This record gives sequence, C-alpha cells and structure tokens, in this order.
Amino acid sequence: MQFHFRHVPCDLCGADDALPVFWKNGTLVKKQFTIVRCRHCSFVYVDPRIVDSEIPLLYDDAYFRGLGFNRHVDRSPNAAADRNATYADVIESCAEALGTINGCKILDFGCGEGTLVSKFRAAGADALGFEPSESGRAACARGCVSCTVSARRASSCRKRG
Repeated sequence: MQFHFRHVPCDLCGADDALPVFWKNGTLVKKQFTIVRCRHCSFVYVDPRIVDSEIPLLYDDAYFRGLGFNRHVDRSPNAAADRNATYADVIESCAEALGTINGCKILDFGCGEGTLVSKFRAAGADALGFEPSESGRAACARGCVSCTVSARRASSCRKRG
C-alpha cells in the first residue's frame, strides 16, 4: 500500500517552527519518520505524517489483536519482554532529546492500550493518552486503568488561546 504524507504544524500551539530531535524507521511504511520538537511550546510530534484519511488503514481491529503491521502489539505473555524493551528505548530516546522525562508533559497520540502512557508516568512524566480509533479505544478500555481515552478529532484537542 502506498501512503501519502503531509507537513503539519504543532498539534499543541499551532506554530510552524520545529526542530528534528530523532528519527524512527517505519515497519510497514518503509520510511524514516522525523520526530520534531516545537520551538514555541516544546511539544514533540511526527512531521511529516500520514494523511488523516489513511491512518485508520493502519490501526484496525487486527492491529490491536497483534495481527497488524507492528508485531510489538503482540499481547501474548512471551512477547512482554520485547514490548518492555521497546518502551524503555522510547523513554530513553525521549529523555536524551528532552534532557529529562521527570515532570515533562507527554501526549501519546494513538496510545492503544495505554501501556506507554503508564510507563512514562512511572518514569516521572505527566503523560496523557489519546486514542482516536474505535478499535484502539476498545483495546485501551480492556487493558489500561489510568489512560484518558477520547474519540474527539485531534484538531479539536489543540490548545486554544
């Protein structure tokens, strides 16, 4: 499948002024994704990103049952060590880019079950999970006790004023 990408301003403050902080190789989408930090509010996000209309093609019910493109979603007990190592790598990369995780505000957009949100909170971050897909919200409701789940569009969550 061929995906389309678009440049996006900061989801939090709307500024169009960000610096790259690290890169992540895609699995299904054979592309290196750029993780950027807004120069105005320090929000960290992906830019450019897959267009909104194509994101549900990636995150369907099969994905949240461990049958999708990202095998880290495998919820079997024997995959727990791999998942935890991946989460630790993400937190370490963020800590290196930001200087610290303690006290940082983290938004996991597309949080699924909310496990990464919980891991960020355990590391001292003020973390919040947002899950736009119906399948993801169901997974979060089954698996996470401390995750805020919303069905609102991302654009409706942008900081106002």
